[in-house]
Amino acid sequence: MLPARLLLILLPLSTTAWGQTAAEIDAMESDARSLKESVDQTQKALQQLRERVAQTHTLPSQVRFRFVNELKDYAFLSLQIYVDGERVEPADEPGSGKLSLKAGSHTLQAKARLRSTSGAAGYLRSYPFNLQASHTLDLKADTRVEVVITGRIEGDAPNSRPSFVFATE
Repeated sequence: MLPARLLLILLPLSTTAWGQTAAEIDAMESDARSLKESVDQTQKALQQLRERVAQTHTLPSQVRFRFVNELKDYAFLSLQIYVDGERVEPADEPGSGKLSLKAGSHTLQAKARLRSTSGAAGYLRSYPFNLQASHTLDLKADTRVEVVITGRIEGDAPNSRPSFVFATE
């Protein structure tokens, strides 16, 4: 098919008719461009809406938190676990310590207040100290994850120290 401008060249028209026809063609081309831009904007808006709907309708992941104490020479005065700044309780019996989280990245924090129950220096037994650690957990939608937070001694004497280790199962 020949372009409209080429067809006009082939047709014998008066100067006035030619100018009028060219103006009409320019107006139609402008309308077509505007319509195409409108369609493109609508398609982009629909894609954004699809993405939003997909994000809000994904099933949450089920996360269970459990704490394992391997710090035999320390007494826990307190233990707090946080997910994205919100406090959660670790599981101490089956079915407890569960949380529903959206897919994505989440920040886990464990904070404890400890006191030594042994050691050569007696003052360590009366001195409470804080232990804290953080971990990033990346969750996929509709999964079940158990986060095990283990309090353990890291390093060899005399440089050993209590620490938290995060693991997912």
